[in-house]
Amino acid sequence: MTSFDDEDAYGPEDNLGLGRPRPEDAALLTARQLVAACEAARTPDDLAHAAEETEEFMSSFGRSVDDSVLLELLSLPCEGATMQALIDLADALAQLAPAIVPKVFRLASGGSSAARANAEIVLGRLRPPDFAAGLLLVLQDGRASDKLKRGAALSLLRLTRSATVVVLDALAEPQIRLWLVRAGGYSPALSDTELMRRFYDDAE
Repeated sequence: MTSFDDEDAYGPEDNLGLGRPRPEDAALLTARQLVAACEAARTPDDLAHAAEETEEFMSSFGRSVDDSVLLELLSLPCEGATMQALIDLADALAQLAPAIVPKVFRLASGGSSAARANAEIVLGRLRPPDFAAGLLLVLQDGRASDKLKRGAALSLLRLTRSATVVVLDALAEPQIRLWLVRAGGYSPALSDTELMRRFYDDAE
């Protein structure tokens, strides 16, 4: 029986009682414990066991837990033993795109080293239109820092060839257009047609 295999913690009970955690909190705690177990593993066998429990957790709850739980699991160490769990995690996060992109992009831009690397992998596995649409959410967020928005604008420019329609539509929003122009070093006086031509030519 694994540490998260607790029907009482994850069951559909409505009356949890005073002081008892909500199901989301229990899942988040389990995610943190799984990450800690993988990080603290001293032998390959210990890591394999922790990774197996993580895979079971993803298999059982990966499509139903709060997205904060999935984001917590992005701190898993990237090792051979944890690769399947990370693949399952990436697939689960992809199901939530584009809405999840801003949170993953923040981690990719400044999370812990493991979370940052894993977040970059997740973003790289997304369908370009979903990734691009998620970057628009970053650029529309009034709470996002200028540094984060500049990074989102640069990433969006790199997606011009694979998400052309999303980028073209983005030019219709003055603030996003301004971020794209600034990030790419283009003249704001250029027409949208000329900007798209330059975006396309300069895209990776």
